[in-house]
Amino acid sequence: MKHGYSDWLTALRTLAEPAVLVSLIAARGSLPRDPGARMLVGRDWVHDTVGGGGLEWEAIHHARQMLTRAEHGARVRRYPLGLAFGQCCGGVAVLAFEPLAAAPAWLTRLDAQQPAVRAYGANGATLAPFWLSADGVEPDTTEPVQRSACSRARELLASGLQRPCIEHADGSVDTGVGDGPLHVFEPLQPQRLRLALFGAGHVGRALVQVLSGYPVAIEWWDARPEALPERLPSGVSTSSTTDLDALVGTLAPDTLCAVLTHDHSLDLELVSRLLPRADLPLVGLIGSRSKRANFERRLRQRGLDAAQIERLACPLGTPGDKHPVAVAIAIAAELLRVHSALTAPPASATPGKRLWPR
Repeated sequence: MKHGYSDWLTALRTLAEPAVLVSLIAARGSLPRDPGARMLVGRDWVHDTVGGGGLEWEAIHHARQMLTRAEHGARVRRYPLGLAFGQCCGGVAVLAFEPLAAAPAWLTRLDAQQPAVRAYGANGATLAPFWLSADGVEPDTTEPVQRSACSRARELLASGLQRPCIEHADGSVDTGVGDGPLHVFEPLQPQRLRLALFGAGHVGRALVQVLSGYPVAIEWWDARPEALPERLPSGVSTSSTTDLDALVGTLAPDTLCAVLTHDHSLDLELVSRLLPRADLPLVGLIGSRSKRANFERRLRQRGLDAAQIERLACPLGTPGDKHPVAVAIAIAAELLRVHSALTAPPASATPGKRLWPR
């Protein structure tokens, strides 16, 4: 398997040899990545990252020791970054190490669009791995420990679990991650960035390339079918429909939108349909301040109100360099910033804060 960055469920589906799934399941203080980051470690390959540096080096070493010893049970270990590796950030990372013989069978039945929680026991806990969604549990069982964990997983699913949760096997939550048996609950669906990209010109193509290594789902549209490439990165779908109302109407809530077409009149047609949808957090338009001023006037003529027009993020991702790749990088940075604001834990959210600068 080649080293790369994509969501871990996709990586697991292609797993055909023993590996260890390493998951960052808790963090205190400053760490390079957030809980939920994962990597797969094989005997001579690594897929994805939990943050790099000394922590990752040690995690890879420990995972390969588990493979050499043919260990089966999952383990959870605590790493103080400052004391263990001399890292200046000084945070504490909690990593789970889960040996896998091959792609788990339950992956074939998992709906990639449906929220679900997976659970497993670690550090000697008797909880066998399972996943649970609103439709059921796989594998199902009558074992008391499993049934109790299923009830807990249902509670977490109903609460909208976004990050891993560690609990002692006796049900207590505040764990220092010692040697006792633990239960680990993880949300299966990552917070994927969902993007509707309108336009397959130089910047549009560069933007798809820039985002190709990130967990993203891109719906890519261009009025010119021949402008869309035949070979697409994972997670990218294309359309050339001429029915703009249907195109905009089928976008899922929380989709970020980037309008980068070759035609300003087409840009206007798209943003005039996108802006009234308040469930689209970002409607971005490539261009200049003069283009924005022109569009504001024309959108008012079309009957859009001031609040709707205010939502237009234009110019979108403006760098100092106008090279298409530089523009794409700036747009990608803007998309990631908005996505991070949308998916931040509720405690750190700031109600009423604009997600993009005017």
